[in-house]
Amino acid sequence: MRTYIYFLFLLMLITPLFVLSQKQQIKFQHLQTADGLSQSNVLCILQDSRGFMWFGTEDGLNKYDGYNFTAYKNDPQKNNSISGNYINDIVEDNNGDLWITAADGGLNKYDRQKNQFIHFKHDFKDPNSISDDFVSCLLKDSKGNIWVGTATGVNVFDKKNNHFIKYSKTKNDNRSISDNAATTMYEDKQHNVWIGTNAGLNLFNAEKNSFVHFRHNDNDPESLSSNIVTSIFEDSKHRLWIGTKGGGLNLLDRQTGKFRVFKKSNTKAPGICDNVIFSVNEDNEGMIWIASENNGISIFNPATATFINCKYTDLSNTDLSSNSINKIYKDRKGNMWIGTYNAGLNLLSSDINKFIHYKHTSSLNSLGNNNVLCLYEDKENNLWIATDGGGLDLYDRETGNFKHFKHQDGNKNTIAGNNVLSVLEDSYQNLWIGTYDNGITVLNRKNNTFKQYKNDPANSHSLGGNTAWVIYEDREKNIWIGTQTNGLNLYDRKNDSFIQYNQDKANLSGNNVISIYEDSDGFIWIGTDRTGLNRLDKKTNKIIQFSHDDNKNSLSNNTVNCFCEDENGNLWIGTNKGLNCLNRKTNSFTSYGIQNGLPHEKICRILKDDKGNLWVSTSKGLSKFNPENNTFKNFGVADGLQGNEFKQAYCKSRSGAMYFGGINGFNEFFPDNIKESSFDPPW
Repeated sequence: MRTYIYFLFLLMLITPLFVLSQKQQIKFQHLQTADGLSQSNVLCILQDSRGFMWFGTEDGLNKYDGYNFTAYKNDPQKNNSISGNYINDIVEDNNGDLWITAADGGLNKYDRQKNQFIHFKHDFKDPNSISDDFVSCLLKDSKGNIWVGTATGVNVFDKKNNHFIKYSKTKNDNRSISDNAATTMYEDKQHNVWIGTNAGLNLFNAEKNSFVHFRHNDNDPESLSSNIVTSIFEDSKHRLWIGTKGGGLNLLDRQTGKFRVFKKSNTKAPGICDNVIFSVNEDNEGMIWIASENNGISIFNPATATFINCKYTDLSNTDLSSNSINKIYKDRKGNMWIGTYNAGLNLLSSDINKFIHYKHTSSLNSLGNNNVLCLYEDKENNLWIATDGGGLDLYDRETGNFKHFKHQDGNKNTIAGNNVLSVLEDSYQNLWIGTYDNGITVLNRKNNTFKQYKNDPANSHSLGGNTAWVIYEDREKNIWIGTQTNGLNLYDRKNDSFIQYNQDKANLSGNNVISIYEDSDGFIWIGTDRTGLNRLDKKTNKIIQFSHDDNKNSLSNNTVNCFCEDENGNLWIGTNKGLNCLNRKTNSFTSYGIQNGLPHEKICRILKDDKGNLWVSTSKGLSKFNPENNTFKNFGVADGLQGNEFKQAYCKSRSGAMYFGGINGFNEFFPDNIKESSFDPPW
């Protein structure tokens, strides 16, 4: 990457935002109440058989589809609403129904087909009812039984008879459960049921209908480190991990019944971050993730017996959002979900290093503004990023530096404005920079001079409007500009002026031109905002209009945002209401919308990969379209995208990398690296 020392306007020379090693760091995405989560204390997490993510909070149950949250709360006026809002735990039964604890509201079964909740509450007149309305934890075992932990014992739901079988502590009976207050329950791969309590760990013996106890012994350093058991987890190597309150993490040797204990160390050597452990899980690499009460997450490598600790900092918005972690959960795709206290959800996507995300942070060398409106790669492989309010950025791929170019009042050697809409390098090494309401700046990179173009109402050959949505160079080196108020403008290089194609002079369908494209036959296609599509024949200067009507083969919508031509000569057109394919022989359109698999009707930009797939950015994620079988594969925030909403920013690098920008920065990825998983979240 070459740095142009001849740039005269003020640069913010800064240290790299991303170097290679930094790209490999753990970066979390955050989902909080501003994103639709009902409350910021996330207590439990579940992915159901349909792919939806469910989150229990202190104020409601939430379903997440990859884009939006749906909240379920108690409604006193509706008997079939959820019985309470403090959601401790969730499991799914073999029928696909959800079982949900509601703290002192008892147990709920969510019937999906009827979209209603069935309540199970303690009835002192009925000995077969649930033993207590305070439900702390749930377990669905391999036989489909639902285990329910309460304040007064463990219950197992008998589905045939619709009642509960109870297990409680019996005085002077060592075979009974060690304590009535169950804190956590888990079934291992050998179908053993383990129950954590405030008085030790219990192993259920199904044959004898009794329990084996594991307790702390002050005189035995290999005993359970604390009797308050908070979490139980078996990893892929069949090691059983037990988290405790105050005693750190325990690893059970099942043959000897002895425990290896990991506690927070006072030495400087990296160790487990805390002795209060709330949750344990394992990622796809075999690393053990450990959630602590107040000190973030420890990631343990069993092969090297070393820890890496992740904590909240205010230096980056990709760190943990809180150091108080309630729950760690791995979904079927390998994404790691972190439920925090008072800071919502954190997500580490399994595709996070496939969809690289660049965004503005508190670091001065980050992207200047997260609202990215244009991405452009020049002939020397430099990436330019146009932002809405942050000016123009230049990204150095070697160092990871973002350099910022901003307007300075009174300085002609700066860009015309900071709301940058479009960027183009022409065949003469001029960099054209279009802005919102401030005209165009052209930087001649040979002699380091700047020139500003603005509309002059008294000069019909001036730039037609000061808002330049798009700047495009055709194969004959003509520069075309789409303006907001005066249609299409053609730059007259000889006279340093502009020729205007608008509604009055050229039969253009509208004057707000937002997209321009030259096809393989040399026709110029012009997309407008709400007034349809135009095709300009440069040889005759005649324009043919296309617009939406009730004809099934017409354009699906009159706002035309983008174009892309495939190897068969088909012209693909993105509109505010779906993707269109124009058969140029018949001038008929085939449209694709939400009903065909698109996540959203608004198509922002389209790029074609080397295998003929179309990558389509929308207002609700990114979609990969296969024209051969007319199928869509959708990607969202959980896959590592900058956000759900994309803008008009896109670019295909000579390296094969694709770039799409939106309201939260931009993504870089190589299409061949994005492998389709057997699991696809429900969009």
